[in-house]
Amino acid sequence: MTEQITKGSILDYVTKTIIDTPLPSLDISELGKVLVIKKVETAPINTDIQIITDPETQLDNLRLAFQYGLNSVGYLEQVDLDLSSSALNDYFSIVLSGFTIDPITFDKGVVNGVIYINQNSTNENILTKQKNISVTFGGDDKLSIIQATLYAINMQTSNYRDLQYVEITTPLDNPANIGEAEILKEREINFVYNDLQYGKRLALSLIGGVSGYKSYLDYKLTKELKYNHFSFANSQKPYNSRTLKTLLEKDQEAFVIANYGNLINQGASYLINNKDVGLQTWDCEANWKFPEAIWFFNLKVKVE
Repeated sequence: MTEQITKGSILDYVTKTIIDTPLPSLDISELGKVLVIKKVETAPINTDIQIITDPETQLDNLRLAFQYGLNSVGYLEQVDLDLSSSALNDYFSIVLSGFTIDPITFDKGVVNGVIYINQNSTNENILTKQKNISVTFGGDDKLSIIQATLYAINMQTSNYRDLQYVEITTPLDNPANIGEAEILKEREINFVYNDLQYGKRLALSLIGGVSGYKSYLDYKLTKELKYNHFSFANSQKPYNSRTLKTLLEKDQEAFVIANYGNLINQGASYLINNKDVGLQTWDCEANWKFPEAIWFFNLKVKVE
């Protein structure tokens, strides 16, 4: 008896095709968005975030955001500051305008991004050391809006640079003088210095006491590594083995080197952890030393 062979049956027997569901692309657009929360005295009619797209808007100095490059800016009015809404996480740069902030009781709520706070004194502020907090001197919140806008634009264009001695063309109410500048630098409070020859310059721009762009890049890199991890697992269907963990580590390392190699200082380290907690989960972490900004020069001149 002759066996009947159906066309393609041998191939079907030898090769089994598995079609994976493709992942949606990674969305980190929140890094390029700015939200201004304005204190008002009476309950606002609109309690939702408004998206302002008119460059000529009269709302609370929001024109600054357009002048420095944004196409839209979020705006929210509150009588009492409330950072508990998950809608705030659509924005990575959040400027608090008109609020008196108590550094002892201040609560970031659910905010994952950077919070910009203005203060009109050179007094020490414990918030300057807290992660993702930016404290700025003077300017009636104008400077905070400019800083947040410049960092948002920075992330959109992937410049990854500190805002060091950037010219501020918009008039500010309260630039620092020489004596104040020394105090503010020591206390890590951001400020603008007004120079007769060089104009108004953003002389210090820190977030959490370190280089300003670090907060943005940390968030972006974390999201990307998690997405790469998910993509790797989705495509490879890996089981918990030393070999596949090594492959994943090398995949992540190659990604960081390819995309951020120019930022890495004194080498980079990559760590893959396995946690046995019912389901197998892997943690990916990349650490590097960020370049330190040069804020002041100390020069010694020897006269013979």
